[in-house]
Amino acid sequence: MNKFPNSLRKTYLTFLINAGCILGVWAQNTLNVSGQIFNHKNAKVSVYYFTDYIQYSQQVAKATLDAQGKFSLDIQVSQTQPAFFKYGRVSIPILLELDKPLQLTADANKLLTTVKFTGKNEAENQYLLAYYQQFMANGKQYAVYDYTKKMTPDEFSNHLKTTHQAQTQFLEAYQKQVPLNKAFVQYQTHMHQVQHWNNLMAYPRNKAYFTGKKVTLPKGYYSTLPTKFPWKDEWMTSADYQSLVNAYLGRKFRQKYPEKSTTSGYYYFIKQLLKNKNVPQVMHTQLAKVVYGGLSGGNLPLAKLQGIYDDFMALNSIPFMEKLLKVQYQLAKQLDKGKAAPTFTLKNLEGKQVSLSDLKGKVIYLDFWASWCKPCMKEVPYAKKLKEKLQGQPVVFLYISVDENAKMWKRAIERKQIKGLHLVAPGMQHKVTQAYNAQSIPRYVIIDKAGNIWHRNAGRPSGSAYRQILAALNSK
Repeated sequence: MNKFPNSLRKTYLTFLINAGCILGVWAQNTLNVSGQIFNHKNAKVSVYYFTDYIQYSQQVAKATLDAQGKFSLDIQVSQTQPAFFKYGRVSIPILLELDKPLQLTADANKLLTTVKFTGKNEAENQYLLAYYQQFMANGKQYAVYDYTKKMTPDEFSNHLKTTHQAQTQFLEAYQKQVPLNKAFVQYQTHMHQVQHWNNLMAYPRNKAYFTGKKVTLPKGYYSTLPTKFPWKDEWMTSADYQSLVNAYLGRKFRQKYPEKSTTSGYYYFIKQLLKNKNVPQVMHTQLAKVVYGGLSGGNLPLAKLQGIYDDFMALNSIPFMEKLLKVQYQLAKQLDKGKAAPTFTLKNLEGKQVSLSDLKGKVIYLDFWASWCKPCMKEVPYAKKLKEKLQGQPVVFLYISVDENAKMWKRAIERKQIKGLHLVAPGMQHKVTQAYNAQSIPRYVIIDKAGNIWHRNAGRPSGSAYRQILAALNSK
């Protein structure tokens, strides 16, 4: 669910992805994680990590606990890899290292406080858990957004300094009691600083998002940023570092080209800036993000993205990025303006089958949503006003819910009095959701009277939807 702007997305990853560093790239190796969960009620456990930070694909290994709560699973890794161990609804950070099998035990009734690791890197894993409990558990990882809402720039800057100091002191105190790997300590120290810089740079954008007002920063607000940016391929498993790179490049681009905001312009700016930095992982990832964002975002016709797509494919040397962008390119091609909208047949509220072809001859405002999606619910009153403005026009407000709980889906429609045609495609991986490239919700698509794509990523009811729907109505 796309609750926040990019700077706020994947919040729960921040520390967990910062746990390790890229030490090199090897062939895939199998690593064993085993252990025992006492007093278990849930029979499933899993270990997972993110294989890329563009689409946030996951590598997952699952196991079923036996009668004694024991489990053993194998997961493929190619490098030192920050990951999650999940039991029930709780995910805890772990660090996977090649040739270092990991074991853990825990009491399901008090999971976070009873986890004990054994193995060659048990000390580092125990530290990650202790840090998580101190700074992130029980919603503490989200506190930065409350502070963003409430604090002035100076107050927020001081808060970040205090937090950074507390993190440093926690690490120093911990390693006095338990020896930690030197490289691990150095990396954690760097990542605490990176987190500080990243939150500092994210504040203006996030503050504007929460308040709806542009933020005026005091002189010297950015004074703690490094004078020479730390370009590091080996830090690319850090969510904070990737976010910091995004923010830094965006700020540099706006400073140099305050009136220029084209996707292709930004792409070539990044390419020029990084070409002599000797950080191929950073450069290729950032360029791929620009191309991927253009293709998946849907705000530009494919013709305006063809140049940077071709340039990246010729430049790229990372196989998974090539595969990722080829998939997005084909989706963008299929959903380009004027192409026939992907057909589907889904069940409505009464359980009857409804096909897209049944609606031909009308403009369709297609809304992918869910009852649990707060931004979706936020658009409901705006959608009501939009329907009133378009009353009498040949427009169908077609809602496709990704809810997997039918009762919650129907209850939300009734409670919020959401008028329109309601269909259900359970799960974000449903073939209809995938066909329309709805990677996050809400997602809006406009289909014209001929059944062709008019806009593959249309504006929200609170935004440009009215203007875009009118344009589709007035088209021949």
